[in-house]
Amino acid sequence: MTYAELKTNIAAWLHRDDLTGYLDTFIALFEARASRTLRTVEMQVLEIVTPTSEFQALPTGWQEFKNVQYNGTYATTIEYASPQKIAAAGLISGDPAYYTLNGNQVEFSPSAEGKTIEWTYYQSIPALSSSNDSNWLIEKHPDYYLWGCIHQALLWALDDRAAQVAQMVGGYESEIESASRNAYSGPLNVTAS
Repeated sequence: MTYAELKTNIAAWLHRDDLTGYLDTFIALFEARASRTLRTVEMQVLEIVTPTSEFQALPTGWQEFKNVQYNGTYATTIEYASPQKIAAAGLISGDPAYYTLNGNQVEFSPSAEGKTIEWTYYQSIPALSSSNDSNWLIEKHPDYYLWGCIHQALLWALDDRAAQVAQMVGGYESEIESASRNAYSGPLNVTAS
């Protein structure tokens, strides 16, 4: 399903042709919700950064970290800590051991300046538009996309069916996350050589 087809289908399934001016809003609201709640391997991005200070800007589209590590002599996990814990620890030298979020930046303690940091994070669902006709989510799960947008339209219209559709959308999310986990987590087979 393409972006244009999605818009046509939303209006058709709602049996309303007076909502064309709102369809982009329903799509954007659904994408924002899916980005906050859905966690699949397709959303994961691995980046290697070398901060130039104790701060590093959050990646574009960042939703949540899965892993943050320092790649020194050995790869070492950098643990999340509250800003208060980092301030109280007062670490000023050594390898980065903690990170926290400070606005739209990641703060490392001790500083990660000039050090190789590898992080895996969940990125937002790529937004559909007239110039971006498709994304991985609508290609793999057009039903979830359609019903998520219909849910947003029903909420806007204060329609009593919104709660029923919300349950269905939540079921789709569970199925998608389960399928993502199962597809990428098969048994480890070790053979002797």
